[in-house]
Amino acid sequence: MPRLSRDLPVFVYGTLRPAVAHVPAAKRLKREGRLIGPATFPGRLYLIHWYPGLVPSAAAGELVHGELFSLPPKRGLLEMLDAYERFRPAQPKRCDFRRAEWTVEGPEGAVRAWVYTYHGPLSEDRRIRSGDFIRGE
Repeated sequence: MPRLSRDLPVFVYGTLRPAVAHVPAAKRLKREGRLIGPATFPGRLYLIHWYPGLVPSAAAGELVHGELFSLPPKRGLLEMLDAYERFRPAQPKRCDFRRAEWTVEGPEGAVRAWVYTYHGPLSEDRRIRSGDFIRGE
């Protein structure tokens, strides 16, 4: 039976990561989701406010570090994450964060996953060059 796209794992790279799970959405994800392991995504990371935003990039060596979580069916976790990221599937172009299916490099190789990418205003001096929100820099 083919996997439905809504059953994809989710790549988290900022305030939803287990190491910084202080917000209620992160605590719920950590409690109800299943951590698959570390993962990377080709992109750049920026500090937007107290949270980061990921912008996809095709440039060599630009990686964003995070983790992959599988989401159990019928628990409403994907909808909760959409609300946390202020993503409205019915009006994606009106949202600073948009959820889409991308290829992520997980602990066992490349997988398709949901990724929230940032589409709002950016300032290059707010770039997190390490690509790791926890590490900073």
